[in-house]
Amino acid sequence: RIEAALSGPGAPPRTTRLITGGNGYLSSDASSVYLGLGEASGPVPVTIAWPSGTRQALTVRPGERLRVVEP
Repeated sequence: RIEAALSGPGAPPRTTRLITGGNGYLSSDASSVYLGLGEASGPVPVTIAWPSGTRQALTVRPGERLRVVEP
């Protein structure tokens, strides 16, 4: 289970995406999460909760694309 959430000023309200594995016979969700920043004009904090229990905090700016892997 991987969870990514946007928060803070300028972020769309309650934006969270969740990836789960093994949710059906020989299947799982895609391993990519796409989050839009909506009308944000400045940096937006992002928190990622990894399966290991690690929480990772990042800051994303409008127009920026990130590829993040579990530390």
